[in-house]
Amino acid sequence: MGDLPDRKAMLIDRSLLLLLLAVLIQLWGLGAVYGTLAPSGRWAHFLARQSLWAAVSFMVLLTVWRVPFWVLLRHAPAAGVAALAVLLLLPWFGTRINGMAGWYQCLHWTVQPSELVKGFFLLFLTWALTRTAGRALWAAPVIAAYCFLILLQPDWGTAFVYALGGLGALYFGRASKRLLGLFAAGGALGMAAVAAAHPYMLRRIASFLNPALDPGGAGWHQHQFAIAAARGGWCGVKGEMAAWSAGFLPLSHNDSIYAAMTEMLGVLGAGLLLFLFAVWFWQWFRLAEICRAPERKLCIEASAAMVLLQTLLHIFVNLALVPPTGITLPLVSYGGSSMLGTMLMLAISLSAAREERLTLPEPTRRS
Repeated sequence: MGDLPDRKAMLIDRSLLLLLLAVLIQLWGLGAVYGTLAPSGRWAHFLARQSLWAAVSFMVLLTVWRVPFWVLLRHAPAAGVAALAVLLLLPWFGTRINGMAGWYQCLHWTVQPSELVKGFFLLFLTWALTRTAGRALWAAPVIAAYCFLILLQPDWGTAFVYALGGLGALYFGRASKRLLGLFAAGGALGMAAVAAAHPYMLRRIASFLNPALDPGGAGWHQHQFAIAAARGGWCGVKGEMAAWSAGFLPLSHNDSIYAAMTEMLGVLGAGLLLFLFAVWFWQWFRLAEICRAPERKLCIEASAAMVLLQTLLHIFVNLALVPPTGITLPLVSYGGSSMLGTMLMLAISLSAAREERLTLPEPTRRS
């Protein structure tokens, strides 16, 4: 127990640094939303809504942070099943946008459950991997159930993020290499089956491999991503904001925001955001290193990995390195559900680390 004061100070400092970095990335995102919408003159409405979501997500983080982690973990199965039920009802009661039934409408607001329940998904996996006899055998159907329900919308990009997050949880949960390989193979076959059932997905993949096949259709976005990045050069355009991105990229303030920022700020300016993300994720993973309880380490590592993988996937899409998936850049893209979902995952991680500072025993874990 001699190292408890030092560990306590390290956990406090790292938790506060994580929170500060998250707020800085949020503020950067507010500036990016303004810059991408300024050419069309529609920035005021969207910026006000995004600012409100940022404030709400910050308050939710502070609230969840104070909930003891063992309480969150105890209720993880119930919360995880409830989240599955919310996703299950989307095809019948959800609002369809751009051909995808992935939102619930509440007055003038829309919420995307697949973004909001990511934290409950990871808590459910943490419980399955640390407090059940079957461990990985319990975790695999949990991952498959979430991915299947999201694919029903159909939302290929978000399902892929869930699959990657589940794979990360299995990895940090010390699953065997054989099981990891089987899960990866099964996930790849499932994604291939979904792509085969939806011709537009096959067109996207084919046009990514050969943009000349359909330059005005499925290959359009990839071409526009390249033009936006080329216009930005090293230091960005002067005085035009993201004019090209706003006119030719799909949802430049959301799905295409990194490409739009590259146009506005250039490679060097957008690289500053990458540096900020790199420091944030580094500190997030280092937070797990200080924790001793395996379930706490696993939850923090899995949360950091899922957000990191989504960040990389968004950037790769916007650099035309992978086929378009239509996912957000965490804390930067416009969208309250995405921001709140990311801040919830961070809050759960901070709760897991906060309880490490206490000397009171937790409820006995099952073997």
